[in-house]
Amino acid sequence: MFERHQSGDGRSSLPILLRILPPTGSALAISVGILVLAGWFFDAEFLKRVVPGFVAMNPATAVSFILAGLALRMSIGQNQTEAKRKFAKILSAAVLLIGLAKLIGIVAHWHPNVDEWLFASKLAIAEREMPNRMAPNTALAFVLVGLSLLTLDVSTRRFSPSQAFAILAGFGALLPITGYLYGVQSFRGFASFIPMALHTAITFLLLTAGICFARPAAPLTQLFASWEPRGVMARRLFPFAVLLTILFGWLCVLGVRHDVFESALGTALLSITLSILFVILVTWTVWTVSRVELERATMARKQAALELQLQREEMAHRNRVLLMGEMTASFAHELRQPLAAIANSASAGRRSLDRVNVDSAFLRELLQDITADSQRAEEVIQGIRNLVRKESTVYVPLNLNSVIADTVRLIASDALTKHSVIETDLSPQLPNVSAALVQIQQVLLNLIMNGLDAMQGLPAAERRVVISTHSDNGNTVEFTVRDFGTGLPKDRLAKVFDAFYSTKEKGMGMGLVIVRSIIEAHDGTIAAQNAPDRGARFVVRLPALPSDGQVVRR
Repeated sequence: MFERHQSGDGRSSLPILLRILPPTGSALAISVGILVLAGWFFDAEFLKRVVPGFVAMNPATAVSFILAGLALRMSIGQNQTEAKRKFAKILSAAVLLIGLAKLIGIVAHWHPNVDEWLFASKLAIAEREMPNRMAPNTALAFVLVGLSLLTLDVSTRRFSPSQAFAILAGFGALLPITGYLYGVQSFRGFASFIPMALHTAITFLLLTAGICFARPAAPLTQLFASWEPRGVMARRLFPFAVLLTILFGWLCVLGVRHDVFESALGTALLSITLSILFVILVTWTVWTVSRVELERATMARKQAALELQLQREEMAHRNRVLLMGEMTASFAHELRQPLAAIANSASAGRRSLDRVNVDSAFLRELLQDITADSQRAEEVIQGIRNLVRKESTVYVPLNLNSVIADTVRLIASDALTKHSVIETDLSPQLPNVSAALVQIQQVLLNLIMNGLDAMQGLPAAERRVVISTHSDNGNTVEFTVRDFGTGLPKDRLAKVFDAFYSTKEKGMGMGLVIVRSIIEAHDGTIAAQNAPDRGARFVVRLPALPSDGQVVRR
C-alpha cells in the first residue's frame, strides 16, 4: 500500500496510495454528483440516498461536488496550462459562493434558496415528507473546500492554508460519519435543518484527502511522503489511530446500548483499550523505524564501499599510467626486438626472391619467424593496453609464477638500463589464486621499481632484485620481492604504507598505499620488512584457490 513510486512528472518518490488520492478524490466527487443528479432526474431513490430511509443528497450539493471535482482534476497532472488553472479557479470560486450563500442565508435569515434552484418541483413534493435542503455543516464544508482549492498553490515551508482548510472540512465530514455509525442524532443535524447525507460525508472525506495531497511540495505531503523515520511514523500511526479509535468508541457505545456494561465502565474500558492500543502502535512504529534506519545504514555502507572501490580503482589506474611513463625505455626495447627481427626477416626474404633459384623452404621459415615476432610485438602492446586502460575489476584464477614471469619480461629492459638484475626463485606446484591480472601486475611493478630505485647508489654488481614464491599447505600463496639496497628506516617501518609518506626524494607516497589497497581487496596481506643482512623485502600473502577451482570472495 505504501510502496515507493517514482512519478513521471519529476516529483520525488511518493507512496502509491498518496499518489492516487488526488485523482481518486476528484473522480469520486464528479461521479457521485452525476449519479445523484441522475437519481433526481429519473426519480431513482437508490441513487439519491445510500440506504432507504437515509437522507437524500440535495441537487445543489451534487452540483457543488461536480464543480469541486473538476477544479481538483484541472489542478493536478502534468499538462498544466494557464487556461486550465484559471478555469479551475473559477470553478473553485463557484463552490465557495454556493456554500457561502447558504451560510449567509442561515445566519441572516435570508433564503436565496440556492439549494432549491434545481428540481424545484420535486423538492417541493419531497418537502411534505422530509425537507431536503443543504445542511449548514455541508455548506460550511463547501466554503472550506472552495478556499482550499483557491489557495492550492499558496504555501510556505511549514504551513499550507489549502491543507489547513481541507483538514477542517475533512474532520467536519468525519463527524456525521461517526454519527451514522454511533446512531447519535445530535452529530448530524442543527435546529430544524436536516442532517448531512452519509454519501455526502464520505465524498467530502475522500475529496479533502485528495486536495491535501494534490501538491507534493506542500508541508503535510512531504511529511507523509518522506521515507525518513518521521514519514514512516506518520503513515503508520495516523490511519490506525483514527480508525481504531472510532472502532473502539463504536464498540463502547454498542456495549452500553445493549446493557453489556454501564456508561462509566464503558468509558473506563475505552480509555484502557486506547492506552494499550497506542502503546502497541508506538512499539510497532518504533520497530519499523528502527528497521528502516538499519536498511538505510546498510545502503549507506554499501554506497560508501562502492565509492571507495571506485576511488581505489581510479588511483590504481593513475598509478599504472605513471608506471608506464617510468617504463617507456623497457617497452621501447621490448617492441624494438620483434620489430627489428621482422625487418631483418623481410629483408632476407626480399634478397632470396632476387635470386634465380628461390628456396621455398627458406622463405617458409622466414615467414614463420615474421609471424612469431609479430605475435610477440602484439603481446607487448596488449600488455601495455591492459595496464593503461580503465576497466572493471574481474577476478579469475591465476598462477602467480606465470604472472611474475610475464611482469619480469616487461620490466627487464628497464632493469638493464639501471644496471640491475632481476632474479626469480619460483616454487613449483604453486596453487592458483583468485585475482585481477592487471592489478597483481601493478603490485609487482610497483615493488620491483621501488627495489630498483633503492639500489641506485650501489655498485652495479650488487644491484639485485629477487622475487620468490611459496605456498603454505596449499591454503596461502606467498610471493616476496626483495632488494639489496639500504633497507627501510627501522623507526618508520609502520609508516611505509601511509599516504604521502615516501623514502624517495621525489616520491609522492601513494604507490605503496595503492599496493596495500589492491592486496586487501584480494583478501590478502602485505608486510614490509628489513632483510637480515641488508635490503628490504615486501611479503604478500593471498588466499589460495580451492582445488575445485571455485572462486569464493567475501
